[in-house]
Amino acid sequence: MTGRVLILLTLTLAALSSCRSTGKAFREGPSHQGETAELSEEAMWAKMAELATPGPAHAALTPLIGKWKADVEMWPGKDAPAQKSQGTSTNRWILGDRFVVYEFDGLVMGQPFSGMGILGYNNALQQYEGTWIDSMGTYIKPLSRGPKQADGTISISQETDPMGTGNPTLMREVWTVRNENSHVFELFSVGADGIEFRSMKVKYNRVRD
Repeated sequence: MTGRVLILLTLTLAALSSCRSTGKAFREGPSHQGETAELSEEAMWAKMAELATPGPAHAALTPLIGKWKADVEMWPGKDAPAQKSQGTSTNRWILGDRFVVYEFDGLVMGQPFSGMGILGYNNALQQYEGTWIDSMGTYIKPLSRGPKQADGTISISQETDPMGTGNPTLMREVWTVRNENSHVFELFSVGADGIEFRSMKVKYNRVRD
C-alpha cells in the first residue's frame, strides 16, 4: 500500500469514526444542509463516494484545459491607466478530473511573475472553490467560494490580506468561458471609497500545438 493511499484511507476512517461517535451525518440534499440524521456505516461510505464523484459542474471546467496566451490589463486604482503585459498559462486536470491546476508565467510591472491556482467544485456545498499562490508573496490566498456556474460564468468572492494588516480586502473573481478557444478572467477590488472596480482583466486565447 502506497503512502498516499494509506494517508487517504486513514483520513477517511477518521471521518467515519467521527460520524459513528456522534451517531450523526448530514442528510442528503441541499435543502437539508446542516440538519442531521442517523446513517449506517454503509450509507456513509455510499454518500462519501457520491460526493467524491466528478459531475457536470466539474465538466463545465473542461474548456479551461490546455495552453493559453494571456493578454493582461491591470488597474492599480479606479481611475488609474491600464498597465498591459502578456503571459502564458498551462491548465490541466489533477486527481481524476476533480480539480484544475493553472500555472501562469508573465510580467507584472516589468518584473517576472509566476503563479499557480487550483479551481474545483465542491459537491457537498454545491459551489466552486479555489485558491492561489504566486511569486509576489509568501501567503496562500484564502479559500474562495462561489455559486454554481451559469451561462458560462463562474463568480468567486474572497477576502485577502497579503500585507497582514488585519483588514482584509474584499475581492471578486469572474471566469467567463466564451468558447473552447477563449475565456476571460476578471478581478474586481473594493476601493477606499467602498466602491468596487475592475482591477485586472486577462484574455486567454488557446495556443495550438
